[in-house]
Amino acid sequence: MRKHWLSVAEFDRSNVGKTDIENVVKTLLGHSGALEELISFVRLVDSGTKALQYLETFIQTLV
Repeated sequence: MRKHWLSVAEFDRSNVGKTDIENVVKTLLGHSGALEELISFVRLVDSGTKALQYLETFIQTLV
């Protein structure tokens, strides 16, 4: 799965942050399990940050 997830990141990215994130998420949604992989990766690299806290809170509202 990791190899597949890394290849997903090899798409054209916008210079505009919000559009960039939207394009990343849309691309991930086209691949089974990829969004979950991204979230797992963010948990590893952003552990303890406010941004991760916001993400975790958002995820909890979806469950």
